[in-house]
Amino acid sequence: MPNKTDQQSHGARPPARPRPKHRVVRRRRTGPPDMTPQRVLAVVIATFLFTLVLAGDLFRHGLDWSVGDTATQTIVADRTVTWVDDRATAQLVTAARDAAPRQYTPSNPENDALQEIHLLFGRIDVLSATGQRNEPGALEDLLANEAAHLSQAQAERLLALSDGDRAALRRAVTTVLAEVYRSQEIHDDTNQAADLRAAGEVAAEKLSAAVSDPADRTVAETLVISELRPNRLYDQAGTTKARDAAEKDVEPVRRTINRGETVVAEGEVVDEQALAKFQALGLILPGQDYRGLLGTAALVFVILVLLLAYIRMERPDIYFDLGKLALMGVLLIGAIAFFRAMMTMRADPASGLAHTGVFCGALIGLLINLLVDYRLAMTLTAVLGLFLGLMMPGAGLSVAFETWFAGRIAAMALRSVTTRRDLGRAAMIIGLGGMVIATVVDLPSSGTDTSWTWRGTLADAVAGLLWALMAFLVSQGLMPILERLFSVVTPFRLLELTNISSPALDLLRRHARGSFDSSLTIGDMASEACAAIGADALTAQVMGYYHDLGKVRHPKWFVENQEGQENIHDRLEPTVSAMAIKSHVAEGLELAEEYGLPQPVKDAIAQHHGTTMISFFYQQARERSGSGATISEEQFRYDGPKPQSKETAVLMLADVVEAAVRASARHGELNTRRIRDMVDRMITTRVNEGQLDEAPLTRRDLTRIADAFCDYLRGLYHSRTPYPTPETNNALPDHTVPLPTTPASDTTHAG
Repeated sequence: MPNKTDQQSHGARPPARPRPKHRVVRRRRTGPPDMTPQRVLAVVIATFLFTLVLAGDLFRHGLDWSVGDTATQTIVADRTVTWVDDRATAQLVTAARDAAPRQYTPSNPENDALQEIHLLFGRIDVLSATGQRNEPGALEDLLANEAAHLSQAQAERLLALSDGDRAALRRAVTTVLAEVYRSQEIHDDTNQAADLRAAGEVAAEKLSAAVSDPADRTVAETLVISELRPNRLYDQAGTTKARDAAEKDVEPVRRTINRGETVVAEGEVVDEQALAKFQALGLILPGQDYRGLLGTAALVFVILVLLLAYIRMERPDIYFDLGKLALMGVLLIGAIAFFRAMMTMRADPASGLAHTGVFCGALIGLLINLLVDYRLAMTLTAVLGLFLGLMMPGAGLSVAFETWFAGRIAAMALRSVTTRRDLGRAAMIIGLGGMVIATVVDLPSSGTDTSWTWRGTLADAVAGLLWALMAFLVSQGLMPILERLFSVVTPFRLLELTNISSPALDLLRRHARGSFDSSLTIGDMASEACAAIGADALTAQVMGYYHDLGKVRHPKWFVENQEGQENIHDRLEPTVSAMAIKSHVAEGLELAEEYGLPQPVKDAIAQHHGTTMISFFYQQARERSGSGATISEEQFRYDGPKPQSKETAVLMLADVVEAAVRASARHGELNTRRIRDMVDRMITTRVNEGQLDEAPLTRRDLTRIADAFCDYLRGLYHSRTPYPTPETNNALPDHTVPLPTTPASDTTHAG
């Protein structure tokens, strides 16, 4: 009668001599291509959708009010924002530039002026000394040249002076002229006339003290004033530089509007200051900014590509799962759309509409952690924070901070939840985390420009708590829906399936008790082995419990359910028996579909035998057909596929190891050496047959799996205390219990 080990063995020849476990080498597999047309199209569609939600006003139309319009509703600031008042700053800049002094370059017209005075007096001295002053035309020639600024009477006065008086007058004129040039600044720009007039007044005052004769003083004033020239030339470049420096020294005018402050009340006239506040709060209707739209699309595309590259490197199994990628995309877009919807509700922050980022971040952290992966939950909350920050001008950093940290706290709180008590603890952590984040995020903006109150802080704390708890409740409601829509499995669903009272397991227990008991053992073995290699232990346990579900259709076809009854295969042809044995895979998949079991369980049912051969019936067929007949191996092989994941590969090994050890236990007591030899031999056989070629297991993984199997089986098949025979038992009092003793040869293996 064939046993389970024989019916699941592979190959016509005896098992190969086991190799040392450290010599096992995993064969590499080639995965699906990274970029396919479907994947490229998905990236393009995702970029379009993200850009549409981020840059398009899907839920709001903004305010199109102008100065002088009457407000049709009351607008209250939903957050504290500080912004630069461009209009006031521009006024200060203009004033500073105007106040900057004009720059001039000094010049020296004094020498030329003195030279002109000396030429005039020198010519008069010559005319006086030579007696030419009375000659016809001498006076006219003098007035036409050196004395052009003097009247005829003044020229005649100079000619009439004695040499001494003329020399004294000459000294007075040159001295005063030099003093005026040294003491007065005469500019050559718009102030030139005023400067010349002021310099002339100074010269007149000095000459009144230096020249006593009124007629001579008048001549001297005329000569000095006629020789005054600008001694400060306007420097255009220097003036511009000085004005630029003054502009840089101007501090921008910063305005602050506090959360809860009324910007404009219904019925009030909108002024320029109100419009500036609307702009700072992001309430002004944006124009058609195609350049900004293109920039947003480019930024989204880059972020998505980098995110996909990270997923490809860290979790290639998720990268090639378009369903999970679509799930993450839908969750992110949904969170962004909800946040934008909340942006339209510009009511009093006390209503609880503030700190929406806490809700979005916590919800994404919870759902991604439960439905996809913990590390990706941490990453995607950061991406979500970046996107939400871009949507909030003036408060982007605060929004990104609270979104990211709320998501991280939520993901960490639900990282290891196995009981209802754990679920309640996680809800409390998420609520407290949201409260703390909402309270802390506004503290950096509190200062001299922002009024801080206990009431505002309390409102922040309550809003954060409510949003975080709402995210927890919404995630619990959405999770079953998303599980079904995207065919993902959560730990909660897996925990439900480990209940032996679940419909499918109860069916297996009632109709195939031997297979049921074996499946529980195999599931526990696979769970411990997966935990040892860092794989999903809970998934492996559920796989093990359900992998032989198909045996409920015909339980007596399998030796573990025959219970000493006639083996039906003794009356069947080997090919028929092989078909009967193989049928439990297809029938298991049908039952898995009927009971709504998740995809990992279906994969376990289909892959746990791989393409191995049912060697017992193959050998039987060869023996019955004779040495010259040809037997097709394909009739005796499972259809596969081979294991594709660590969990299904471990399940295959646990299945064959459990069957081999159980069969060996019928022929004598097991010890550590026998268990280790059988475990190594079974694993080596599967590796040599190529059944693990498509599973991502390493040589180190196989060693750890073997160690985990041995530890489990030593506990299952430990040595037991020999109880007294009936004859010996009669010699003992009824109340006496024999002391436990362990044979000396098995002391090291007792467990």
